[in-house]
Amino acid sequence: MSLRHAPASLVTFCGKAAAYAFFFVPGIAEILVRIWKIPAETLKRVAEELGLPKRPNKAETEEVTATFPPNVRVLGWTSVMTMSNQLRKNPTLSILVSKIPWYGPWVARWCGRDSDLFYVFSKHYHILAEQFMPSDLPFASKARAPGFVLVQAQILTALDATIHRQPAVEALPITFDDVLAGADASAAALPLPSTNSARLMAENRLIMLLRDFLSERPADFEPARMTFAQAFSKMMQAAAQRTSLYDHNACFVLCDFMDEALSLFVRFHHAHEFEDDFIEWHFWLDVCRKILESQNSMSEIRLFAFLYSAWNLVTNNETRKEILCLEWLLTEETFDKFFNHWCPMVRAYYMRLLCWRLCREDGEATDLDTKIFGIVSSRIKGTWANYLFLKQTAETSDLLPPSTTPCFPAPGRRLLIIRNDTQMPAPSLFLGFDGLMATNNASNLPRKPSSAYKRQSLLGDLTQLENKENENEPPKPASETPTTPSKRRWTFMGKIIPSLSSSSEAAASPSTSVKPATEKKALEEARKATSVARTRPALRSKNSSDSETPPATASHRAYSFKFSLEWAQNFEKAHSILQNGAAGSNVSNERKLTPPRLPAPAHAWLGARVPGVSKEVAPQDPKLAGRDRFARSKYAGRALAEWMLIVGECNNFVERRRSEGVPALKWVEVPTLGVEGFRKFTA
Repeated sequence: MSLRHAPASLVTFCGKAAAYAFFFVPGIAEILVRIWKIPAETLKRVAEELGLPKRPNKAETEEVTATFPPNVRVLGWTSVMTMSNQLRKNPTLSILVSKIPWYGPWVARWCGRDSDLFYVFSKHYHILAEQFMPSDLPFASKARAPGFVLVQAQILTALDATIHRQPAVEALPITFDDVLAGADASAAALPLPSTNSARLMAENRLIMLLRDFLSERPADFEPARMTFAQAFSKMMQAAAQRTSLYDHNACFVLCDFMDEALSLFVRFHHAHEFEDDFIEWHFWLDVCRKILESQNSMSEIRLFAFLYSAWNLVTNNETRKEILCLEWLLTEETFDKFFNHWCPMVRAYYMRLLCWRLCREDGEATDLDTKIFGIVSSRIKGTWANYLFLKQTAETSDLLPPSTTPCFPAPGRRLLIIRNDTQMPAPSLFLGFDGLMATNNASNLPRKPSSAYKRQSLLGDLTQLENKENENEPPKPASETPTTPSKRRWTFMGKIIPSLSSSSEAAASPSTSVKPATEKKALEEARKATSVARTRPALRSKNSSDSETPPATASHRAYSFKFSLEWAQNFEKAHSILQNGAAGSNVSNERKLTPPRLPAPAHAWLGARVPGVSKEVAPQDPKLAGRDRFARSKYAGRALAEWMLIVGECNNFVERRRSEGVPALKWVEVPTLGVEGFRKFTA
């Protein structure tokens, strides 16, 4: 493991070997745990999370460690002070073990910074340790097993390093000696960051360990997986408790980590139908509440994106959903603070959370959903009443009315719904050694006598097909026939997709040349078919035939969509031309506001069950609700205009997907909402 480059198979083997040596080779366990250099503070945090008593209880510890090999029993849990003092002492090693250079270059890998060595060891440690313990042993007693607390402490150290990432190292001042010595002299003095901390969260080694351990198919290690899930959940809580409320970078990474880990825990819970899902939901909801109190816009945006993406996981339980919505997100203070927030980006994320998650009606709404719809409607009407009061006050006092210009989430950029599917190559193309080549359906290709070990030329088949198509076409005028070969353009795409109508082929065989009119005709037909597919299908009349309109039971295809922060100059220019003509002048973007509404399905559901939802509201002075609400009410006009755009965007998306064949509201896709475009960590 001291090699500079070690293959993954070697790392995996060494991790398994270290786990077996930990239990069965005398002296190895004591030196391996001392290499970690775990501080006493970390041991204290782990002991508190695992529920271990502060005073040592040797009787219980000896009862648990009695079933383990004798050489590891000394690592059974006693207390923080006793364990710390024991780790400070040099262990008594055999002659062979003492001659091994333990503190070599491999230490970084063993501590979990530069490879998967420690994480493979952790997995197999739990598997082996579980085999020495009775099946009915409670989790608090399992924590007394030899080395259990120490392994969890090192996992907690890796968690802390992931959440509290070190900032990029600033360049050292260049001196005259550095110039003489060259660039390598100053570069060698820079400390190298951990490769694990610079990874994407989905590729983080802790997440990969959790995914690998909890997603394994064999059920042989079921007790070990449950023990690991409980311990890992406790370590996540310990790492979150040490995170500062005002460290927005740490809060950002914590939300990233929870976004990945929650789905793995819930999937493991549903796959095995356990009673417990290993997640302390009340604790994590309190963490989310604390993050919203940080007064940092980036932390607030990341939290709303986390709730948006993990909504189905969090709201699986009706009680959790009621607490999340009615006791937190929709309280009068929280709603007014973020619906009328000073930052347009925070408003954009909070409103999309309301529109696409809280107010989503998929045809299976419950009584709780109806209550949520009603509260959202009443909160928005309260903002509308404040806006009406401010507008009337401005008109009577000859003052400027509150602005109704919707703001971009970022300067010159807006959140647009775009397709997020992986772009697959066209069905008529395949990737060969020479680039993309055109193919046709095998049933349409002319049959040739089969011959073994002979490469068939697709170009010859395509030429015969072109000849058959050209025979059925009327003769072209002389003006359309090219008299001189055109100059071939050597471009990158031309090399990847070889043109079948190149000038060289036209000169070699004029009968196989593709005519420009044929290409133009095919292009026009493709454009026409695309435009017809994108438009809404018209209602079938009595005289319409089946060939003119698609069948009513046409199958639909599910796609993936996302909100993407895109530049809005071209969109705004086209919108201005449509509204004001080609010579559109720079008119004000003030919007004429109407009483706010929920998304169309939720509004219809609420109107059918709650009478008087659409009645008008009277103007209300925001000062009556307090000084903070009055200060935020100046953004009420902008917020209502932005809400109108977001609801319209949602209604248009749902209507378009239904017209494209989506059979029911619950099958309409929900675009994902992330923060990839805001913050990129660079190590």
